[in-house]
Amino acid sequence: MTPRLCSVVIFLLVPTGCGGDSSAPRYPGLISNPFPPDQDVNYGRYVGTVTIDGVDYFGDALLAANGETHLYIGGPYANDGTIQPSVPEGSIEFVSPARTPSGGTTSGAVIGREGEDCGEPGSPSHRWCGRGSSAELAVERDEDGETDAIRGEISGHGEIWTFKLVPWGNYYELHARLSDLAGQYTEEVAPFARGGMVLTIDLDGRAFFQTPDFCTGNGVFVPQGNGNVNVFEVEMSISNCDYPYSQYDGEYHGLATMSPSHFWADDVNVRVWLRSFSPDWSAVTLWGRRIPGS
Repeated sequence: MTPRLCSVVIFLLVPTGCGGDSSAPRYPGLISNPFPPDQDVNYGRYVGTVTIDGVDYFGDALLAANGETHLYIGGPYANDGTIQPSVPEGSIEFVSPARTPSGGTTSGAVIGREGEDCGEPGSPSHRWCGRGSSAELAVERDEDGETDAIRGEISGHGEIWTFKLVPWGNYYELHARLSDLAGQYTEEVAPFARGGMVLTIDLDGRAFFQTPDFCTGNGVFVPQGNGNVNVFEVEMSISNCDYPYSQYDGEYHGLATMSPSHFWADDVNVRVWLRSFSPDWSAVTLWGRRIPGS
């Protein structure tokens, strides 16, 4: 996929005190962080809507403390406090390797899904099928104190997309521990997992999956930084994918976090955002539901 170079600007408007409701339930197998991180405008986990062509789409974002940013945009969404309950026919992702302090800008990219799973003709995901665009990210604070949400827009690529995302601080504020992450997860979002796929992560953070058509993934999960928040660095090699998914073969870097399926739920799932810029731009987002007993 040859990237098309244009400019995208995202303005994040954030009140002080982000981080979600401290009374949100904790999964009993996870160890609560006794010192939740300061919720600066520059980092956190957020879920909500991205509005494109007047339609609200599901948005799931991780703004990591090291500056890396991922925003997954899925299918139409009712903004009801759940992770998108059905697999979208197409998706778009915004990724940025790093950010500068509030008020600054940094480079990133908007990347559309590839192959045959790009959504209905006329949809944003179909419009962005096989396309990539250079981007810029700009961050501002919102001083009105409304619900700890972040607001903004993605623009400069011939379109204007707006978004509103609310903090999902419940699992994000837990320590990143491989002993909590280890297990088997049924994958529900990756395009090459439509025939069925189980992601296995062991106690050392080593990960593996194989789909029925022999698409395989080998990788490693490592707690980011000092592990003070539930964010993991991910390196993943994807190979042997048959058409129409062969374009996803490559070396990926990304981030992951454990997550409930609803803000008030106590189930355990893993969200993984992956991106590759070589030889072509590609992005893959995973959503795995833990298999009971694993």
